[in-house]
Amino acid sequence: MALSGVGTYIPTIREFLVHWNTLNVAVGEPVTLAGGFGLRELEALSRELESEIRLVNERDSAREQAQSKKDQLLTALRERVKQFRAALAYQLPNSQYRKKAPALPTFTASGKLQMDALCQLTSVWEELNDDQSLAGSWRGPLKLAGGYTILQAHNDIQALRSAYTVYNEALAESSKVRERRTELMKETAVRLRQYRQAAIANLTSGHPLLENLPAVAPTTGVSTAPDMTLTGEWDPTRLAAILTWSGTQDASHDRFEVRYHPGPKYKDAEEQVVGSVLKGVLSVITDYGLSVPHSTAWFKVYNILSNGEERGSNPVKLVRPD
Repeated sequence: MALSGVGTYIPTIREFLVHWNTLNVAVGEPVTLAGGFGLRELEALSRELESEIRLVNERDSAREQAQSKKDQLLTALRERVKQFRAALAYQLPNSQYRKKAPALPTFTASGKLQMDALCQLTSVWEELNDDQSLAGSWRGPLKLAGGYTILQAHNDIQALRSAYTVYNEALAESSKVRERRTELMKETAVRLRQYRQAAIANLTSGHPLLENLPAVAPTTGVSTAPDMTLTGEWDPTRLAAILTWSGTQDASHDRFEVRYHPGPKYKDAEEQVVGSVLKGVLSVITDYGLSVPHSTAWFKVYNILSNGEERGSNPVKLVRPD
């Protein structure tokens, strides 16, 4: 075992704990590192890191749920903007309101730009409904498909504004706990490297404990090329993405694990586990992170070995179409 992905840290620490306990017995006294860091401190660090890894998954899940709700509300309101513009085009083709109608920013534009466009929608809509000069050529108030009124638009916009608040808070919480997890992972790597030096310093050359001293980094010479080739496509009939990957010939293969990142680029330190896949299964169907049109999601699949090591595929980006 060695440190690679997030999932390797706790198993690797456990290997070091076993070795450290044996080292203490061999030396005849507790071996401590810089600052008095000993076996108990590593156990405490392991517990804190394990808790933080679990917390990151929980916060990521909350963020994904908040994003999904926000995106659903945004998608519905963007459709109302299109309907509003279409209503003006056929009911008041030569009026000033066609020029005043809001243009839609891209779906991935900032929340501020989205809300500005929606506020412009209700402003123009209110002005149109109150315009007495159109009494002879048009009868208001304007309603959209399904009898949708401006009051409903105001309510939906307020719901979206609240959803943005919840999403931004969830995003901040997710980032906060991830930063703490990263700090603990860095501290873990430093302490494990220090322990290796402590073992070398306290044992004579050729001692059995030096022969099975746990590694911190993967064995040198291991290929950094993707272990598998991952491909993905959107299936309009299932309304989900189909992820497919090549198999592995590794005899120590235990399972596959699919992971997600919201983008704009895939970052291993920020990925989130979608689910585990049994041996022999080389494809999954998922809509994770792709709940509404224009949603973007990145995926990787990992080959998890029986010793806890993991080897990842190439990242794949998927965008849900209209």
